[in-house]
Amino acid sequence: MSAEDAPTRKTPFEMVDIRNLALVVHGNEELIAQFRLLAGWRIFVINVAESRMTLNQSTQYYRVEWLVERGFHRFKRGHIPVLPLFLRLPEKEPRG
Repeated sequence: MSAEDAPTRKTPFEMVDIRNLALVVHGNEELIAQFRLLAGWRIFVINVAESRMTLNQSTQYYRVEWLVERGFHRFKRGHIPVLPLFLRLPEKEPRG
């Protein structure tokens, strides 16, 4: 479509249908309250006896945990595309 074919204010038209729509939204107050109660909370499960590690200690360990697995997850999901890499080393060349 060129600029000459684009409709203008003087382009003839035919009114086919006119509709009026209305939208009414009702919030589920009970679900909203449940969400707000739990928002921002995390659930941690550990298999260490409370006598060996307190709740505060376990929370601190989880907060500073080493998350190397998250980097691999990005590779698997394709957020960082990885292409095959072919490397030729002279010392690995077949001798003939």
